[in-house]
Order: sequence, then C-alpha cells, then structure tokens
Amino acid sequence: MGGPAAPMSGRKAQAARNDEVILDAARSVFIADPGAPVSAVAAAAGVGMSALYRRYPSKDDLLRRLCTIGLETYIGIAEDCIADEGDPWEAFATFMRRQVETGSNALTLKLAGTFTPSPELYELAEHAGTLNVRLFDRTAAAGVLRPDVTVSDL
Repeated sequence: MGGPAAPMSGRKAQAARNDEVILDAARSVFIADPGAPVSAVAAAAGVGMSALYRRYPSKDDLLRRLCTIGLETYIGIAEDCIADEGDPWEAFATFMRRQVETGSNALTLKLAGTFTPSPELYELAEHAGTLNVRLFDRTAAAGVLRPDVTVSDL
C-alpha cells in the first residue's frame, strides 16, 4: 500500500521551508501589529517580496492562511480532548492548557476584523464553536463546572 512519502525535491523542499519561515514571521509580525505591511513580514522572514507574493498574492490571503492554521490547531485540540474518555475535568483542563500553549487564540483575536474571512474560515469557526459546546456540556454534566453557567455566558 502507501509507503513512506517520497522526499521532496530540492525546489519543493526549499519552497516548503520558505513557506514555514514566512508563516512564522507573519505570526510574530501580526501579533505585534495587526496593521503591519506585508513588507515587514518579508523582512522578518528574510525573503523577498516576490517570494512572499508567489505564495500569498495579498495580505488578506496571508491572514486567512494564518487564521485557518490557528482554527485547525484549535479544532484538533478540542477534538482530542472530547475524545478523551477519562476524567472530564482533566480533559477540559488539558484543552485550556494546550490552547494557551499554542497561542492560536491570540493570533485569531488579534486578526479579527482585519481581513475578509473565506467561507472555509466561517465553517471552521462554526465547527470550533460546536466543539466548545460539546466539551463544556460534558464537563458541566460531570458536575465539575457550575451548571448555571452556559457557554453563551462566557
């Protein structure tokens, strides 16, 4: 069947490295200043504007990619914690710790309203909200959260 993935060619490997460097730089730049120009991202990444624009034709495209990654990370953590059949409080506490450690919320909150979200981002956000309710309800049902507090109260 499917064996290990073939290693990327030199150009593809370099492109993947450049993309990761650009995204890391963009995270840092836009957390510090959501209004920063993409030239600040290129400078922080040590790449030329043409390398950045080949991957992300506009600032909105770059911001959407960052938020997509952040939401996908958030969702992955939520799904892991919902799937944890152990102690509901520990699953909830793990969810909170991992979200803080990844910082995915910080980026999403900083960038909210600074670009036009895609339909995919709206779907991811809706899915994240559904997962939040499931995790919160499970934790509340176990009696380890106040039952008179709902997700909408938070």
